[in-house]
Amino acid sequence: YIFDNFKNSPNKKGIYMEINSNSNQLNNQTVFKKFYSLNLNIEFHSEDIEKNLKKIASSKYFIKLGGRPVRGNSFLEAMSASSLCLLQYNDCYGKIPFHQFCYFKDEKQLIEKLQFLEKNNEFLNELLIYQDSVLQNMIENVKIQFETALSFKRNYLDSKTSKESSKKLNLKSMCKKLLQPIFGST
Repeated sequence: YIFDNFKNSPNKKGIYMEINSNSNQLNNQTVFKKFYSLNLNIEFHSEDIEKNLKKIASSKYFIKLGGRPVRGNSFLEAMSASSLCLLQYNDCYGKIPFHQFCYFKDEKQLIEKLQFLEKNNEFLNELLIYQDSVLQNMIENVKIQFETALSFKRNYLDSKTSKESSKKLNLKSMCKKLLQPIFGST
């Protein structure tokens, strides 16, 4: 419901700050003043999942600003909500192939990119289309991986069942051969 109603909304605005962003950088008033000078409100993670999803879905940008590297689940949520992800190169080890423009080296470059995007909605839309295609590709790849794993497992179980049946037959004939000298040829 939330993503369906907010994903393509023209009312998307502001920034959702990824939960694992560095608290030292988040306390940097200069960065926040620049965000506010661009008329970009900042939303932070709360403990209420529904509120978080609404915040992500209604945010134009999803920013990871330092802190520990993450696997990428939060980025996938943001991508699903059509919030443009912006991060540094070492912020995500989940191998999500973001567009090169979405990476920034420091706060100064982040602000410059936000200023550019705020003036160039067409380019922002191109980035969102690219980001959505990456997400769809990842979903398709995961689907193929699951299907392949399921097929492998089914084949393995089928072969294991036939091997066990053949082992039982071999064991029976081996026991018969071993016990034949003891019990005679009956």
